[in-house]
Amino acid sequence: MRSILLTLAVFLWAPQGWAASLTPSGWRFPNPSDRTGEWEGAASPFHIRGDFNGDGFVDDAWILLRKGGTGWAIFAFLRRGDGTARAIKLFEATPESSSPQRFVLETIRPSKTSFRTACGKGYFECGRGEPLTIQFHLPSISFCLRESSCSVFVWQPSSARFQRIRMSD
Repeated sequence: MRSILLTLAVFLWAPQGWAASLTPSGWRFPNPSDRTGEWEGAASPFHIRGDFNGDGFVDDAWILLRKGGTGWAIFAFLRRGDGTARAIKLFEATPESSSPQRFVLETIRPSKTSFRTACGKGYFECGRGEPLTIQFHLPSISFCLRESSCSVFVWQPSSARFQRIRMSD
């Protein structure tokens, strides 16, 4: 029975189709043996979906693990109209960072509400290009250390890039 559940878990958690074929060199998708600590029992804390760049195609974001090492990073996979996608590394953990299982990805839905950023709340001085408030016009990628700090990766159409904005400290 355990082997049937493990096979089913691998199928449900593993990336399908285009994302699996785009695995950046040196990186791998989480597998069932990575579901330890705070990832244990959670639905899918390392994978989210949304049209992050507003082009009408559903994109994916993943926490990927370094092959043969202890590193990890967040990647966005932006889909194209022809069914292909491009991988963009949004963040790479430093060697002294917490384990990836302490982090979670969530999709932020578009909203007409403005939210104060961490620098807008006065936690620290705003860096260059860092806003005091933000309104989410597109689905965005929330990246949080559980019960601690959060950042969001927001697509900026003018530069065709993601901008990281710290939301809490």
